[in-house]
Amino acid sequence: LELKLATACKNNFRGIIVGTTIPHTIQPIRNEHRRTMIANAALRNAARASSRRPMSSAAQPKMHKAKDVWSEIKATRPPEGHPHTVFEPPFSPPVVGAATVAVVGVGYGLMYFGMRHQQYKQGYWK
Repeated sequence: LELKLATACKNNFRGIIVGTTIPHTIQPIRNEHRRTMIANAALRNAARASSRRPMSSAAQPKMHKAKDVWSEIKATRPPEGHPHTVFEPPFSPPVVGAATVAVVGVGYGLMYFGMRHQQYKQGYWK
C-alpha cells in the first residue's frame, strides 16, 4: 500500500516516470493540443493575409519619371568626349600582373592551409 501511494504521489504532477509508457489518458490530450496548435497557426496566418489592405486611392505614390526632369538631368552630365577611364584601358601591366599573382597565391594558400589543418586534425599527417 505504501509503495502504491508513493508511486501515485510521484506521478501526480510530474507526468510520467522514466521507463513507463504514456498513460492512455494523456495521449488524447496531446493529440488535441497538437490539433489546436495547428488550427491556431492556420487561423493566425489567415488573419495576417486578410489584414493586408490595398493601397488607398486618396494618396497615390508619386511617380518620378525622367522625361519630366530630363533637362535637369542632361545639365549635370559631362560634355561629349569627356574621358571616363575608371575601368577602361590602358591598364598598367605591372599592377595587373601583381594583382593576378596575389589573388591566385592567396586563393591557393587558403586552400592548402585548410587542407593541411584537416590532415593534421584528423590524424592523417603527424
